[in-house]
Amino acid sequence: MRGLSGAAALFGVAALVVSAVPADAATAGAPRPPSPGEVIPGQETRTPALVRDIREQAPSTGSAAGAARTYLDDKQSRYRIPDAQRDLVPAGTTTANGQETVRLQQKHRGVPVPGGQYVVRMEKKDGERVVTGTSGMYFTELRTGTTPEVGEELAVERAVEAVLAELHEQHFAAKLPSEGDEDESPLTGTARGLVVLPTGAGVLTHRVTVRGTDPASGEPVQREVYIDARAGYPVLQYSGIKTFGTPGPAAGKPAAGTAP
Repeated sequence: MRGLSGAAALFGVAALVVSAVPADAATAGAPRPPSPGEVIPGQETRTPALVRDIREQAPSTGSAAGAARTYLDDKQSRYRIPDAQRDLVPAGTTTANGQETVRLQQKHRGVPVPGGQYVVRMEKKDGERVVTGTSGMYFTELRTGTTPEVGEELAVERAVEAVLAELHEQHFAAKLPSEGDEDESPLTGTARGLVVLPTGAGVLTHRVTVRGTDPASGEPVQREVYIDARAGYPVLQYSGIKTFGTPGPAAGKPAAGTAP
């Protein structure tokens, strides 16, 4: 997937607004039970990307993260998260003026899922907690195993090779290090652990950070490379260096290719 401008290209979300009134609420003469004002389902997942305009009880005691995960487990029929206590790891809580915002990171069988993060918003007042909304992305269709068949050392080697090959394509006159000349390589790789890329049933990968210098231009290089942990080839690669646009050629005139 070389050429992607960032991991966000893999994890985009589309949404469709639908009514969240339960089916039994339409029964003639039946009282209308409390329900979310709006639910927006996520793409390729059964977990809603957004739930808002609700006021639903959450555990009043314990940590905000614990209360948020218990709430999601209690509402499994809506959120479709099999075990929030197991598969969602606290990633930070913001508290201000009685408002609690809990971020939860998804894991698949203990392995982090990039882009899989769910947020629960709550109010805490007079010893009570009320959930007012949720949002984010939880990937429900992941089925891949989490036992790698390719080791970290080989993954790092393949990641460095992949970045060198891309640089060589950009500057075809540059000389690549030959086999046996690893010490001459201008790049080094660092293994960052296993991650499950959330595409289809999931792809188990080694995440490798490759740093160094472009042998042709001398510019710094930092790439995040994901190596398939079974097949050993790169499935995603993107730059970890932020770039900024250059000033326009004259005051009030943007440079070519930039937005006014």
